[in-house]
Amino acid sequence: MAGDVFEESGLRSRAASLGAGSKSPNRLGGWPGWLPGSLAILSLALATIGAVAGCLPASGFACDDDRQCTRGGLVGHCEVSGVCSFVDEGCQLGRRYARFADEGGRLGGRCVEAVACAGTPVVELAAGGEHACLRRLDGQLACWGRNDAGQLGDGTRRPRSTPVPVVGLAGGARAIALGAAASCAIDQAGSVSCWGRGEKGELGLATPDLLAFGSTRPIAIPGVVGALELALGEAFGCVRTGDAVICWGANDGGQLGRGDLAARGLPAPVRLDAPADEIAAGARHACARLRDGGVACWGQGSFGQLGQGDASPSVRPIRIAGLAEVVEIAAGGRHTCARLRSGALTCWGDNRAGQIGPDPSLQRAFPQELAELGPIARVRLGERHTCVVRPDESIACFGDGGQGRLGTASASAVGGISPVGVRGVSRVLGLAVGGAFTCVLQRDTSVRCFGADGHGQLGAGGAVWRDRPAAIAASEGVSALSAAHNATCLVRAGELACFGAGAGAGAGAGDANRDRAEPIAVGIPAAVLDVAMGGSTTCARTLDRRLWCWGGRAGAIPAVQQGVGAVDAIAIGEAHACARSRGRIVCWGENGDGQVGQPPVPGELDPVAISLPEIPAAITAGAHHSCALLDDGRVACWGRGGEGQLGDGRQTTSGSPVLVPLPETARAVMAGDAHSCALLGSGRIACWGRAREGQLGVAGVFSATPSLVPELAGVTALALGRRFSCAVSAAAVSCFGDIVAEDNQSVVTPERPRRIEFPAPVVAIAAGAAHLCALDVRGRLACFGLDGSGQLGTARRLHSSWPRPVTLPCP
Repeated sequence: MAGDVFEESGLRSRAASLGAGSKSPNRLGGWPGWLPGSLAILSLALATIGAVAGCLPASGFACDDDRQCTRGGLVGHCEVSGVCSFVDEGCQLGRRYARFADEGGRLGGRCVEAVACAGTPVVELAAGGEHACLRRLDGQLACWGRNDAGQLGDGTRRPRSTPVPVVGLAGGARAIALGAAASCAIDQAGSVSCWGRGEKGELGLATPDLLAFGSTRPIAIPGVVGALELALGEAFGCVRTGDAVICWGANDGGQLGRGDLAARGLPAPVRLDAPADEIAAGARHACARLRDGGVACWGQGSFGQLGQGDASPSVRPIRIAGLAEVVEIAAGGRHTCARLRSGALTCWGDNRAGQIGPDPSLQRAFPQELAELGPIARVRLGERHTCVVRPDESIACFGDGGQGRLGTASASAVGGISPVGVRGVSRVLGLAVGGAFTCVLQRDTSVRCFGADGHGQLGAGGAVWRDRPAAIAASEGVSALSAAHNATCLVRAGELACFGAGAGAGAGAGDANRDRAEPIAVGIPAAVLDVAMGGSTTCARTLDRRLWCWGGRAGAIPAVQQGVGAVDAIAIGEAHACARSRGRIVCWGENGDGQVGQPPVPGELDPVAISLPEIPAAITAGAHHSCALLDDGRVACWGRGGEGQLGDGRQTTSGSPVLVPLPETARAVMAGDAHSCALLGSGRIACWGRAREGQLGVAGVFSATPSLVPELAGVTALALGRRFSCAVSAAAVSCFGDIVAEDNQSVVTPERPRRIEFPAPVVAIAAGAAHLCALDVRGRLACFGLDGSGQLGTARRLHSSWPRPVTLPCP
């Protein structure tokens, strides 16, 4: 963040530092380093749980990121109060405020203390895939993190980096549980309400609209009464009542435990051989701690997570032989652990990241004790890591150390047993472990989190969604750009740089698992003309008309794509690609829906030419369909057509091109996830396909034939995202569908086009799953939308290995 640095030798004013811009050292083939310039900064000056009690004095500098706190090359910590601190083991929390931290001098030089709020205390934490929630003593809930499915329950689909109240839960809650993208709570009467993703039955309902869209507010699950405990997995849930365990949702691995593999299930009881005292849910398996001290598990068993000694699934509960005196059960992504009455921890299942033992090469399909740990007081599991509370109320984590989820910056993606507790937390009362992050509740009722923070799941504040386009510093001279899913790539002076999720930046840099929040060079030994991105693959076209691809099955390092010849244009879908070469279209990749232009057949196909009625002028690819603009202005599409995205009036899949009945000839065509649009010769837009989110510019479920988008004329460029569309008209950008934040509350805009104000006149645009980037007349880049993987190029911090206080204003 250019210029925003606190130094103990003096205070630098915020106003003077904004927009200064700077460059980091050159790297990877001489690509200039990048840092964002003018960034929107959120001031975090609230009185919070876990910070110093009472109002803080005004400060000449208020930080909002650890990188703004430096002293002699040492990076300190930005406290929730907006004041910088540095490590000092002489303090109880291990941190001391900088000597000149605040102008009033009330904090400077003092130890950072955690003082409880005078309001209603936090009594329970829960963590899901990429979101977290807390429950207060009075039953009120607040959640933060990812929210694209409405899993925060605040009535929107907007990600939040600070807790927001769950709305519409009458009477408060007495328990809460989170899954991958859904949340559920037990109310004071013992009924269960859920919110978030619903397409796989996570909400326990059969209502078609809710299954398709989910819910942003709690909805009661009918027929479930007397609930005592909840557990949610990847796409299913279970509840324990006084005399039964009841499960609902996805059942592809038998995780509902009812004896079948039905695709979706309403709440139904699980038949156990003894009463259950506790339940736990993993990704696709579940376990119950029985009243007699035993454990029974059911569901997917491909990594031995059922404890039966093999990889077999089970559609009914099976008791684990020899396991007794269990007092606590926990389930993770594909591993399971039990705490015994002696305090010993025994685990089984997936160990590829060392999440159940120090040697990742040893898989454990039977329960085995982790003697290295000694006695523990509590255990919680994430997708690929495990955390325990020790008897002295410190915590230790082990397993996958990526993204700081183990609470240490030195851990690798494959870790082992951690012999010491995580620094920065103490007197731990509660523990919640998410997909790649961990949160703790301390005895003073303060909350701290560490690990992945791409969607704000650490609750420490900061912008994870940008309503207004933010320019990428020093980006002048960009000649081409592309975006897909959660990544962006650009071309400047013949060199390629990418940022965001691994398919864009990480794979090109030889590190497919690392997200990047600022552009990093992709080493291609030729001058790059343009770039195209898809679901898992990126390809760059070079001056010699060769195609260099990486990501997915293409590998982590760019390599020349064989079998396509001299390439003039390229388009990439979810798992297929098409190129224009020597006056024909050649496609390859996954063809399960005919998207490669051949009769649908599962599996990958090598490059094959498509038979078209005219010479192709351009090519585009959606998630599972493709379209071509022909030389005579007609448009032909092929592939998946269930939502009308082929535009020929039917809802059928086609492995051969079908002509789209446009009202006039076209000069461009673009494909989104399940919709398509054509730019007509008159400058109007005609769209077809999925319409539920308003991406066609008209209301409806779908349109199997093209319909004109009202209010837009003189269009010069198009870009289609997953469920939205954008157009450039008179150098201005207008969007419609599921992307635009409206009144700072929701990411969903009506079907009517809404103008987006960019800093300068726009000449080209590129759309990802939930973000849009635009190129202006000077070749500068500006982006807005979701920034969960750094796809906006703002150099935002994406994870923290140091426990950061959750920004909780006192109620």
